Amino acid sequence: MKKVLILTLTVVLALSAISPTFADEVATEVAPETVTEAVTEEAPVVAPEVVTEETPVVAPEVVIPAVPAGVTGVTVYINNAYLDCSVYGQNAFIKDDRTLVPLRSIFEALGATVEYDEATEAITATRGTTTINLKIGDKKMYVGDNVVELDVPAFVTEADRTMVPVRAISEAFGAKVDWVEATEQVLITADLTPVTELPVEGEDKVIAEETVAPVEKAEEVTPTEEAVVPAE
Repeated sequence: MKKVLILTLTVVLALSAISPTFADEVATEVAPETVTEAVTEEAPVVAPEVVTEETPVVAPEVVIPAVPAGVTGVTVYINNAYLDCSVYGQNAFIKDDRTLVPLRSIFEALGATVEYDEATEAITATRGTTTINLKIGDKKMYVGDNVVELDVPAFVTEADRTMVPVRAISEAFGAKVDWVEATEQVLITADLTPVTELPVEGEDKVIAEETVAPVEKAEEVTPTEEAVVPAE
């Protein structure tokens, strides 16, 4: 009996001693494998910031004409053609930071008709529908009904030549004026399309020559057997 009890106790103790190890092994075999799956999430695509920059407007380069050989000092050009002011008795020159040219040189080069009243020293120039009025020594120039203040007024030189500011006159007729300081060149860009005056019922109306040609009135001839040719 004692032997049976001892054997039973031995088995119980043995089982108690090995049960933790057995449980761990059983748990290891039975527990499902833990699968670690890397979840990759695609990063959202962020559109780059749109930068809108206004394209700078670059003015066309000014073409600088070559100075004629032997010519010195200030020179003036209209549509890149050299304006020889010397043929009007006086070269262009600078006074008080303003370029002045002989009166008729600039007006005639721009296709304007000019009149000078010596008694009142008044200058009147007309091109198309634009009329300019100014006086010697007066800083006010009238372009139609508008008043333009001149930095340097028209004046008469000792050589009896009337000089006017080239920029003010040119711009009054709608021309563009550039100044090249390095070479002292005045570059004038102007529309020189010819215009003519056509009288209409007692009024002067300006019409482009290319658009309307003036109609010549037929000479009245008294009916005879043959036309009479007027003597030259």
